[in-house]
Amino acid sequence: GTVENHVLGSSSFSFDLHQVPKSVSFQPARNRYYLEDKLELLDAPTEWFYDRQTDRVYLWTSDGKNPSTRDVRGKVASYSFNITNGSSHLVFSGIRFFATTLAAASSGKNDDNVHNIRFDSLQFSYPTYSKRMLG
Repeated sequence: GTVENHVLGSSSFSFDLHQVPKSVSFQPARNRYYLEDKLELLDAPTEWFYDRQTDRVYLWTSDGKNPSTRDVRGKVASYSFNITNGSSHLVFSGIRFFATTLAAASSGKNDDNVHNIRFDSLQFSYPTYSKRMLG
């Protein structure tokens, strides 16, 4: 939906659900929501905003210090590996993944099966974290 009206300092707003597909059932009293995609909403530590026009990230660090002196990382891809169509005899071992995961799927044809793949001692941090705001 879209916020249509809000008064600064107020804890309420009016909104329009015109962009929500008919298959989605939104009941404000029963659902949680959050607001995003506006720099003005950046108002608390650990929040961030990505400006698509300038390709710039704004970040409010947890301690208020300048983020340029920090190791700041974010999700840029859903899958780091996409294993498909006849892949076999692969070993993934001792890899650390941040804000990504991997996918393995066959096309369903016997000649395209994915098989004999071993995953050993993999570490995933934030594997399903959304990159929705990045497009």
